Amino acid sequence: MICHLVGTSDAVASAEKLINEVLAEAEAGASAGGGTRRMAAQSGGDEFSMQIPNNKVGLIIGKGGETIKSMQASTGARIQVISCSLFSLLLLLVNGYFADLI
Repeated sequence: MICHLVGTSDAVASAEKLINEVLAEAEAGASAGGGTRRMAAQSGGDEFSMQIPNNKVGLIIGKGGETIKSMQASTGARIQVISCSLFSLLLLLVNGYFADLI
């Protein structure tokens, strides 16, 4: 699946870090996926997309959406998980300002 993050740069970076931490804990050092950054989203914020293995998406979303809601609240980034049935990965979308990614 794909995870897409949208928000300020700090928000996107924080959300990306939290997601990677969750995946790293589950994988215990295995590769959690890849990402591609794009600057200057139409909303004026930044965007970051990363691939999440389908079997790990539940870790990002959490029971009743608790984990993803907590990540959005603590980082200020909008996090979207996009399903694509053709692949074994999901897209995670994160939006924010690029300067905050560092």
